Amino acid sequence: MAVLDLDEAGLVEESAELRSEAFWPTSGLFVEFDRHFLDLDNEQDAIAIANWVVSNGVATIAIDDLSKSFPDWAPRRLNSALNFLEGGALIDARHFINQKSWVMHSLTVTDRTRRFVRDHG
Repeated sequence: MAVLDLDEAGLVEESAELRSEAFWPTSGLFVEFDRHFLDLDNEQDAIAIANWVVSNGVATIAIDDLSKSFPDWAPRRLNSALNFLEGGALIDARHFINQKSWVMHSLTVTDRTRRFVRDHG
């Protein structure tokens, strides 16, 4: 029953294959649960990232490069904040194969990113 609740909430996806019981998490699962089970606040971290990219006049940045501006953050922390931004459609995310440790390859700042910074700055 719990998996059905997670599926209905958009936190997991189910295989479309008939007679398959395979599920996998969506980024929303991490956005929802990381703040409860890890010692982090992914919303405040998302604000920090958005503020950094807007303040530095970044249009597009590879996450590998972005991570250098947050050297004390483990990949899980950065990824959780990035998932928050993408889940709220606050950035345009680019995904490619072999993204290394990151949930996305790069992000692009949008008007919604700037509005998010203005509203939370």
